[in-house]
Amino acid sequence: MRKKYRPFNKARRFARSLGLKSYTEWTVYRKSTKRPDDIPTDPRSIYSKEFQGYPDFLATGNIANKNRKFLPYQKARQYVHKLGLKDTTGWKKFCKSGKLPKNIPKDPNKSYANKGWTHMRDWLGTSTYPMHNRKYRTFEDARRFIHRLKLRSVGDWYAYCKSGKKPDDIPSDPRPRRIFKGKFEGWQDWLGPLANHPLYEKLVPFSKVRKYARSLHLDTEKEWHTHYQNNELPFHIPAYPDSAYKKKGWKGYPDFLGSGRISSYELGKNMLTYPEAEKVAHILVNKLGIKTHDDWHKAWQEGKIPKNLPAKPWFYYTPSKRIKK
Repeated sequence: MRKKYRPFNKARRFARSLGLKSYTEWTVYRKSTKRPDDIPTDPRSIYSKEFQGYPDFLATGNIANKNRKFLPYQKARQYVHKLGLKDTTGWKKFCKSGKLPKNIPKDPNKSYANKGWTHMRDWLGTSTYPMHNRKYRTFEDARRFIHRLKLRSVGDWYAYCKSGKKPDDIPSDPRPRRIFKGKFEGWQDWLGPLANHPLYEKLVPFSKVRKYARSLHLDTEKEWHTHYQNNELPFHIPAYPDSAYKKKGWKGYPDFLGSGRISSYELGKNMLTYPEAEKVAHILVNKLGIKTHDDWHKAWQEGKIPKNLPAKPWFYYTPSKRIKK
């Protein structure tokens, strides 16, 4: 039997008497035992003809977004530019501060779609633009400019990029093909004569580089990249050792950093085939009392399962890998 609810006007009068300030508070209330059975949890569907939004239903004093009148895009953007915000995080923080005028939307990308909106940097008035919208000077002009800087290493280059002195029409990373259409021929060519100095060209012995890397106590490739971008590498250590020492001792970042991990490449080479893994797994499951995926993964992390079995076999052994040969 269809439940009978109060007429819309009486239901709204009751909702307004609760003194709720937002839809979020209504959501909490409607799930409580305090709500009378003849007051619907979703008044929008029950009173579809009369319902005009939660601001009206609860009398919060707010205006529903669909009924709100915002400033034209250009005027709203002028106001936002004066705030001096640097990024999306700053914008969201400002919106939550309660200082945002009611005639400026929290989600300008939705409210100004097809009405002037391009991207967040244009909205905030920051000096940079997304890579796909940015116009760069020609490769030759950019390289000529960089050669005058007399940089000696990739570390020097990244430090320069972070200094704020780099022109916006020169990319921080010149390697992507979409920027210079494959004209990038290596860092030495990009940085100039001093970077081509014999001392730079001559690689430091891999053992010495690895000893330095292990002294940093880093765990992952990402942490290594973060380190060389934030610090000047000593005695001309290459920023990309995996490429420089590919045929001179390189065995993966776990070995290079001494993190104790096994590279996915090495794991893949030593992993058991599915038929072999299935036999061993049956023994381990019974021996260790494994009943769930979580049990298996925990046992693997604790070293109770051989490393030639994957931590997550349900992902590793795809249908193609399960074919018995």
